[in-house]
Amino acid sequence: MQLTKTIKVQLYPSASDIEKFEETQQQFLNACNFVSTYIFDHDFELGQTTLHNALYHQ
Repeated sequence: MQLTKTIKVQLYPSASDIEKFEETQQQFLNACNFVSTYIFDHDFELGQTTLHNALYHQ
């Protein structure tokens, strides 16, 4: 049996850490938009393997 423990913590990131996190968020958004555009342009092909093979090295 697997036990999951969830904790709530307050983080105090430095200005540099905040900048890096925002850059990471932007790259994630860009990747999501890229995949979304591909799906819309390819007649909503939603198979996980098909998407993986088409997009992994992009």
